[in-house]
Amino acid sequence: MIIAIFILLIVIFAIVTAIDARNFTHTKNHQRKVNNSIDFGMEYLNNCFLSSGRVICCKNIKKGITYGSELYSPITQSCMIYSLLLLEKMLGIDDLKEKRILASKYLIKEYIKKFERRKFAVVSRSNEDGCGSRLARVGASGMALAAITDLCGKEITLDKLTKIADFIISMQLPGGWFNSVYDLNSKSVVQTKEEMNHQGQAALGLLTLYEKYPNPKYIKAARKGLLCLAYAQKDKEEVQYDYWAMIAAEKLFHHTKGRLNADEIELLQNYLLSMARPFLANQIKNSDNPLCGGLNNETSPALIAPMVEGLISTLNCIEIENVDERMPLMKGIYLGTNFLRHQQMQTGRMKGGLPYASDWRETGVPESASMIKTEAVCHAFNVWVKFQALFK
Repeated sequence: MIIAIFILLIVIFAIVTAIDARNFTHTKNHQRKVNNSIDFGMEYLNNCFLSSGRVICCKNIKKGITYGSELYSPITQSCMIYSLLLLEKMLGIDDLKEKRILASKYLIKEYIKKFERRKFAVVSRSNEDGCGSRLARVGASGMALAAITDLCGKEITLDKLTKIADFIISMQLPGGWFNSVYDLNSKSVVQTKEEMNHQGQAALGLLTLYEKYPNPKYIKAARKGLLCLAYAQKDKEEVQYDYWAMIAAEKLFHHTKGRLNADEIELLQNYLLSMARPFLANQIKNSDNPLCGGLNNETSPALIAPMVEGLISTLNCIEIENVDERMPLMKGIYLGTNFLRHQQMQTGRMKGGLPYASDWRETGVPESASMIKTEAVCHAFNVWVKFQALFK
């Protein structure tokens, strides 16, 4: 009986979410256009792999501007793998599965390293990190777990995955905050509390591993880390937008909403909404404006993409009966989805990519304006995939 009620609630949630979405879409015509963006994105991402499986992190729309192969980030590699995994799991499209596995093998072989007996982590190369030291990063390790846990027992052992998780947990302070960097040369923790993204990345990785290997310590550490973030931002006039925390919170709600007490649920929801509401209030809503869906003070596709992805995660953490919060969120997601779609390159050698800045065509703008960051394309790609999944 309990199982039947649970299944019924899931069905109701899916139906209501789809109805929310359709209130702000032009039915099948809009979905078709989003499908086109997904297809273009797949084409672009497919061209971002070297034969080794290493991901090309940056390209430029303008001819003659190139970047050396040494420009690389393990997080971008993990984000690419994560995006392709979402495509497979959420839409059932596995056209790029071979590339995903190839990229995963490269990440595992080249960047997941053992240190201090029983710990593994994503360790940067000193020449790539720019600091002359070998650094084990919590955020990159969390993203690696989110990206490659699916290959447990195939390309990577459960033992190695759990040791990556042990490293992440060892970097957590009693209050829940994760220190972000461990210097392997000096064997010391580097305090980087000004950074935020690694908190959500760590939690996302631990929660992903929990799905494969449900050890309570993983969900406990992730829960503690996200609640720590929410408490730290509580009652602040300006809350820093942390899209990785929003994405991780969605996964936490999926696993533990029944275990969180009412005050904790309210705290996390208020934290997510405290980030989402200013975005929605500042969003350009005039359909005649070519930048509709961006922000009045920010129209960089590279920055808007992860923010919209965070909005989708926030929507999925709000109860279906809370129409007052869900409807503005859905409208903002729709507008943001359209904005990214219109910024996407539709033709040419960079088809499917998104420029860093919306004004990249104007004279006098810096070289970085026409740069295409692979990680930003992945976030936009995730937006379109997750948006389409709202209708399934």
